[in-house]
Amino acid sequence: MHNRSIGYTLIFIILFSIITPINLYADEDNYWDKSYSFRKEIEIPIETNDIYSKYKPIDIPIIFNNPCWAKDENQHSIRVIYQDGNNLFELESQIYDLVHSESESEHINSCNLIFLIPDESNGNEKYFLYYDD
Repeated sequence: MHNRSIGYTLIFIILFSIITPINLYADEDNYWDKSYSFRKEIEIPIETNDIYSKYKPIDIPIIFNNPCWAKDENQHSIRVIYQDGNNLFELESQIYDLVHSESESEHINSCNLIFLIPDESNGNEKYFLYYDD
């Protein structure tokens, strides 16, 4: 009985070590544009696998962990990227309620972000925020 549990544990460890690196590296290789300094996954507050989520507006507050260049609502480095497997494309977006950094007038600490869920959404996609300093 003891040998059996050791065998199951070894099989679990081997399978886990084989599967885990694939997931870690797959995400790193799927960068939309490596010239952007920072990338952050956007958590969508709705299920996107149903027909009624198509073209639904998403309005979420964003707090930047790193410096984000933005003069105003029209001149900024923020991009929203849709990713479904290897398919990556930029979504149109808008920002508002910019909170500028006290030390840098052309950097923001936070803002609100608006974009539409695309027609291609199926519940398996991810959304990323790309920005630069």
